Amino acid sequence: MIEILFSESAAGSLKASQTFRDRYDDIFCFGLAWDMGDITEEGIGEKRLAVLDALYSIYDDDTQKAAKIQFEKAKEDFETVMNRIKNGEDVRIWYSDFSAERCGLLWFMAELRNISDKVNKVYTVKLPKYTFDKETNTITELLGWGEVPPKDWHKYLEFTQDKTREYWGYSQQWWNLKREDSNLRAVLNGKVRSVSEDIYDKYIWDEIDLMEDEFIQAEVIGRVLGKYLGIGDAFVALRMEKLIESEILQVVPKTSRGPALYHRKLRKNY
Repeated sequence: MIEILFSESAAGSLKASQTFRDRYDDIFCFGLAWDMGDITEEGIGEKRLAVLDALYSIYDDDTQKAAKIQFEKAKEDFETVMNRIKNGEDVRIWYSDFSAERCGLLWFMAELRNISDKVNKVYTVKLPKYTFDKETNTITELLGWGEVPPKDWHKYLEFTQDKTREYWGYSQQWWNLKREDSNLRAVLNGKVRSVSEDIYDKYIWDEIDLMEDEFIQAEVIGRVLGKYLGIGDAFVALRMEKLIESEILQVVPKTSRGPALYHRKLRKNY
């Protein structure tokens, strides 16, 4: 069974889970931010690299180099996976309602449609929104597969579904999104929608307004991520760059620290 994921942290956790219980044949990750940027290309094209470059631009030079490495690895793995599916291997796709994972599912289903005469079995495992821990008698909300600890992955195999007869429908959703040609997609009311790039700006503004005149940018980003689903720190940081470019916010000189650009102090200009 070929295992497909769309989050690097999730793939790492699934690999580590084999220490505890189940064995998984082969794990492949295509964590290429499918909810962002141009999706008009087939397969994994240079426009995906442009998205990764933008996301990694908020980090230091060493981290930025990882974008190219991640992109090249994904391209190589994609060719491997497609060839193995053509040769009759089954595939299982792990996804959630986190926008990058949900869009990744649709992208991959669309790619399967291109080789539909070769596809054998297609399974999915959707992460439930909540999980109940019998030992602690607590309910936990899960945002994506990256939040599942290695010891717990086997618990979710019961959610496996056979989608062999349904993947064409998923692929059609992706083709519709491609035609809409938006630079951002989000899960709204249970469905993936093309949305404006400023859809989350209100939430960013709400947190900025709660801050003092000078504040640490990372604190705003942390608060936004803690309250709203479907976005990552890099996306919020890039949206805040727009506010800096517009001189609504100003960088306080010599306050940057740490590997990420947003470890710095900002000042309100309004």
